[in-house]
Amino acid sequence: MEKDRRSLILDCAKELFATRGYHSTGISDIIEKAQVARGTFYLYFDSKRAVFDVLLESAFETILSSVKPVIVGPTPDRNNILKQLRINLGRALAPLFADRHLARIVVSQAETLDEVAAARMEAFYAALRHYLEESLQEGQEKHVIRQLNTKIVATAAVGMIKGIVWTHATGSESFDYHEVVEEIVEWAAMGIVTR
Repeated sequence: MEKDRRSLILDCAKELFATRGYHSTGISDIIEKAQVARGTFYLYFDSKRAVFDVLLESAFETILSSVKPVIVGPTPDRNNILKQLRINLGRALAPLFADRHLARIVVSQAETLDEVAAARMEAFYAALRHYLEESLQEGQEKHVIRQLNTKIVATAAVGMIKGIVWTHATGSESFDYHEVVEEIVEWAAMGIVTR
């Protein structure tokens, strides 16, 4: 029961933060939407910011933990590499495409909330860029990634994905999740992975 109430508070807060914005949402709004007592809210969270931080950290953890190293093996197989890329990308994007409210919080609310949240977002993006850059470098060493500036390509890839998630989250364009994954993998196949 405890976990249910905590989850309910998080879900209601997530929806309110995404639709109204962090600053326009009060604890009383969250309590009203969740239909819990104020004391129940404070049993789980000491502030509205604590709720926001849990939502953000949970999203980051889910995304970063879903990405696994691409295993090249002794004889590189282009199709196998693209398959692993497809799986990784699908896992990383799934939580954001499955939950538009979460996507909106990650790509819009968190970056503009305050310096602490902006720094947290930048650390998240930096971790993604670093992971991609290392993966590209390893791929170059094994001759499955063409010679390129790994820092620029990693930064471009994160920016492209961020833009797609932003567009999805704001509802300005509706993308099919599977098509997004396929197009990004195709982009990688055409421009990054050796033939």
